[in-house]
Amino acid sequence: MVKLKSLLSIDIGSDRIKLVQGYYRKDTLYIEKIGHLPVPEYSIEKERIKNGKALADDIINYINKQNIKTKDVVITINAVGSVIRDIDLPKANPKELNSMLENEMIHTYHVSETDFIQYKLLDTFKDEAGTTLDKYRVAALSADIIGEYHELVKMMKLNPVAMDINLNCMDKLLNKFTTINGQNIADKTVMFVDLGAQNTTVYINSMGKQRVSRNLNIGSSEVEKIVSDETLTSTKVIKKMKEEGFNFLSKEYENEQYYSILKSYFYNLDQELRNIIRFYTSRFESDSVTQVFLMGGGSALSGLSEYLQENLNMPVERVQKILNINDDKISESTMHAYLNAFGALIRC
Repeated sequence: MVKLKSLLSIDIGSDRIKLVQGYYRKDTLYIEKIGHLPVPEYSIEKERIKNGKALADDIINYINKQNIKTKDVVITINAVGSVIRDIDLPKANPKELNSMLENEMIHTYHVSETDFIQYKLLDTFKDEAGTTLDKYRVAALSADIIGEYHELVKMMKLNPVAMDINLNCMDKLLNKFTTINGQNIADKTVMFVDLGAQNTTVYINSMGKQRVSRNLNIGSSEVEKIVSDETLTSTKVIKKMKEEGFNFLSKEYENEQYYSILKSYFYNLDQELRNIIRFYTSRFESDSVTQVFLMGGGSALSGLSEYLQENLNMPVERVQKILNINDDKISESTMHAYLNAFGALIRC
């Protein structure tokens, strides 16, 4: 077997930077190195790079410390500010298709003419009149943001292979790997909830296809802020409690004050997920969500899976294992944090 050239995937979030070195070959993702570091303070604001030097220095120092040798890099971000739409069009050749999608995004959804537009074919179907249409998922991302991250890679003296967005990374990952925590989800309708520090992204996949995606303005770092404001305890102390497994959702006596403080936060998250499920059910009347998987740094919060399972009345669990991801270097307790970075390694 000829080993493929490794890539370095860098998933840049608002709180953590996840790095994965590996390669994809014949339906298997081979992970060689994996790790994370905190985002340097004041270096990123709403995914815009404010201090590229601090960010580049910290990443390259970590790369050197971990003895990561590959120079080829794929960057992925959540792209909360991007405009993402599903557009139905009749069959067209590539040149016509590019023009049609650009015109639709500019004139219907009012994106800038300088935005970088990516698209992928989702499905082919017939409308009520019997006309065959192609459904495309189209994303418009600011050219300024792309330029900032391209410059970041150059500052690190690495080779920028591609820039991706998390939505596309998850689509590729779940298209290739359909056995999650020992369950084959290829023929099921499931929801993935990516709980980040500042935002939460929700995907609904059905029969191997990504049907719905939504960004929620709810982040796991709100837990620290809410508790800190109410108890006058520093956010660093609260964050340490989270990381050490303190259950803020328990109604036991010693935890009850925290549950009361955070009750509205978790209620809001639960209601937003319910709204997305209702939207999906109204759009695909013969289908319904039957399972929820949690991912992202916020999904490690003790008691969250149990809370959502009770309130959504369906199985809820954190992603711990994915079949055919070579996971010698990944523990079940950390798998959930690296899914976007894994997906970015898939370049086919």
